[in-house]
Amino acid sequence: MNDSEQTYKAIVQSLISQADVQTERLAVRAKLDVQAAELRPNVLVRVLISEATAKSALRIQKSAVQSIEGEDSILSARMAVCRRRNTISL
Repeated sequence: MNDSEQTYKAIVQSLISQADVQTERLAVRAKLDVQAAELRPNVLVRVLISEATAKSALRIQKSAVQSIEGEDSILSARMAVCRRRNTISL
């Protein structure tokens, strides 16, 4: 185990809604700003989510995401195409 206090910045892409009751851990998938050889899939890390960047988020099932023109998108009941960082009304 590496006891270094190295800090990395990442964007949270998804998280599991329930913590493991035995370990009190929560699974999170995040994309690092840089590649780090010491951080591999399933490595345990301590995470701090900054209040300045914490936002409300819409939670949807992965199966609802479709690829439209090469971008991840969802269709809403209002017939608007919602894209990551963009919204286009039809």
